[in-house]
Amino acid sequence: MKLYFKFIVLVFFVFTNFTPLFANDFRETYVVEIGKIDIGRLWWDVKISNNNYKILIRLKSKGFLSKLYRFEGSYEAGGNITKGSLVPLKYKQFWLTKNKRREVEITFNNRSVIGLEIFPYEKERARVEYAKIENHFDPLSSFLNILTGKEKSKTIDGRRIYSMVVEKQNGHET
Repeated sequence: MKLYFKFIVLVFFVFTNFTPLFANDFRETYVVEIGKIDIGRLWWDVKISNNNYKILIRLKSKGFLSKLYRFEGSYEAGGNITKGSLVPLKYKQFWLTKNKRREVEITFNNRSVIGLEIFPYEKERARVEYAKIENHFDPLSSFLNILTGKEKSKTIDGRRIYSMVVEKQNGHET
C-alpha cells in the first residue's frame, strides 16, 4: 500500500511540476549510497519559467568513506525556452577528488556549440569538430528534455557525443 501511494504521489508530482507551461521550481536533496553505506549528498535545484531555465546539481562526499575517497562537484546549465523547447546557452562542470580536478564549460548559440573549454587542457587532439555540432544539448538540459516528455535528446558533455533515450522494454519505460 505504501509503495502504491508513493507511486501516485510521484506521478502527480511529475505531471504537475513538468508541464508544458514551464513555470516551476524544484529543489531536492538526495543521499548517495553504495549499498547501505552513505558516501555523500546530492543537491538538485531546477528553476523553470516561461522564458528560461536553470539547473544546478552539487555533490559532496560525506560519512565514514569520505576519509578514503573525498569528492565534490557541481554541474550547472541554463538557457532559454522558445516555443516550449529548451535552448541551452551555457553548461559548466566542476569535479574534484584527491587525485583529479576537472572543469568543463560549453557555450551554445542557437543550439550550436560555439565554445568548449576543458581544464586541465587535454593534449590529445579532439576526435570531433565541436564547432560544427548542432542541435545538441548539455547533459542537464538533455535530462530535463527527457523529464518533460521527449523520448530522445542529443547530448554533448565536453568529451563525448551521445543520445539520452527513453528505453521501452515489454511496454514499460525503464
